[in-house]
Amino acid sequence: MGVKTKTFWILRRTPLIKKLLDKKFSLTIKPAQMQMFIALEKIGDAFYKNLETRAIEYDHPMTPREIYAALDDFIAADKELYRQYTQSHRKAKPLFHLLFHP
Repeated sequence: MGVKTKTFWILRRTPLIKKLLDKKFSLTIKPAQMQMFIALEKIGDAFYKNLETRAIEYDHPMTPREIYAALDDFIAADKELYRQYTQSHRKAKPLFHLLFHP
């Protein structure tokens, strides 16, 4: 577990922050679940940024088929980066395959 997850888990139990986050985060959420939520947020941001850059290439809104193709290409490219990173420890890290990998 990361330091960020543990720190947030401890901070949300303090009275001031507990009042602010009471409706958003239950106190029964374990640090591992919190870490998973953080990982999912990072992956969602990476997908969204990729779709934004790919949408600029089109003159029209992307169709679902184009969106799925763009996401599949992005996942395949990141998987290849992950494979190269694990074999040779290249400096270029994959965006999300270190968080969730096949």
